[in-house]
Amino acid sequence: RVLPFGLTTLALGGALTAWDTSNTPLIFFGMFLLTVGEITFTALSNFVLLRLVPNSARQGTIYGSAIAFQRVAHLFAGAIAFPFITHGSHPSAVFLILLLPFLAAFVWLNPRLAAIRI
Repeated sequence: RVLPFGLTTLALGGALTAWDTSNTPLIFFGMFLLTVGEITFTALSNFVLLRLVPNSARQGTIYGSAIAFQRVAHLFAGAIAFPFITHGSHPSAVFLILLLPFLAAFVWLNPRLAAIRI
């Protein structure tokens, strides 16, 4: 339940920040939501990833590769979204549209994630 909260908060914060760049309180509130979402999602996703790694001799390699892939994907997502946010006519929509595939993946993964015991 926390993963979609983190993703949704992250997307809403980004959307609010890009909605009206002349409204300083809205930018601050959007950045606050974005930060809360980033902290929530990043902290929990690393824990879930650690729990999903199979117990084997290559456990560290698998976890390290997954984290490296996650960071590279994060970098490319930002690079791909940047022109749409800076030059697009509806920059807030980019954040909300990018949220949809992640929420769909969460719905698909939910039974697998529910099996993880903390």
